[in-house]
Amino acid sequence: MKHDYTKYDEADKRVKTFITAFYAASDDPAKNEEWVAFFTPEAVVVMGDKTAKGVEGTCVTSNWR
Repeated sequence: MKHDYTKYDEADKRVKTFITAFYAASDDPAKNEEWVAFFTPEAVVVMGDKTAKGVEGTCVTSNWR
């Protein structure tokens, strides 16, 4: 079966834009607040042996990463 992915072009652009912006913020400790803004308020973030739940009042809002 042949696939036509052209209908996904716009979604693909949005995904690429999101990923590019996310990792640009993630790679720069000075952009901590911008990085945190990518997560929902109830997000659970696990990095190695560190876990943070939620955005407010957690280690995610500090220089945790």
